[in-house]
Amino acid sequence: MRVGRIGYINCYPVYGAIDRGVVPLPADLVTGTPSELNDLLAAGELDVSVVSAVEYARNARDYVARPCS
Repeated sequence: MRVGRIGYINCYPVYGAIDRGVVPLPADLVTGTPSELNDLLAAGELDVSVVSAVEYARNARDYVARPCS
């Protein structure tokens, strides 16, 4: 599985536990900017990723939205 990861410091709270090995993630993390992750997911090169609201609106038929909690 390939999981998109935003590489910005303000996203550290989301990925910090994975980075430190506290939360295991049996997947390959692919780090990129939001627009890069949008493109990779749309191209089928990622299995799971955050996407921008605009990307979701453009391709809503192809994506499944998950709640944050």
